[in-house]
Amino acid sequence: MIRQIVCGGVAVLALAGCTTNRTMIVQGNNPHSANGTHFVVEYSAKADAPNELNNWVDLNPDCSVRGFYRISLLSGPTHGKASVQQAQVYPRYPKGSQVYACNMHPADGVKLVYQPAKGYRGLDVIKLQVSTPQGRFWTSNWYIQVQ
Repeated sequence: MIRQIVCGGVAVLALAGCTTNRTMIVQGNNPHSANGTHFVVEYSAKADAPNELNNWVDLNPDCSVRGFYRISLLSGPTHGKASVQQAQVYPRYPKGSQVYACNMHPADGVKLVYQPAKGYRGLDVIKLQVSTPQGRFWTSNWYIQVQ
């Protein structure tokens, strides 16, 4: 479920899922216009375990893959390892989307996995650039609180 709250030109998105504790803050005038937008993501991660921070998938209405996102790690983390992997992922399309039914089955996509250093507890930061198959792009800083 995605909840969006707009406050003075800044949209705040709260995402909730069964294993995800993540808050996104969109910086820019229009959160639906990706080019040049910057996202700040706060994430709570489990210590001493791999954490799937996010996944990206782009599907056609028949659930076939339309294209792949390109995720570039620009910096970090300093207290662990981050990897971008092609993988089978479950999409998270919103209700009402023409591809909502695709959420029921895994699809070829890309995921971001963070593994904190053994025994580490505290804050870590990752900076990414995300490019869509359609050519849109944005950057995001992931502030990861390892607990």
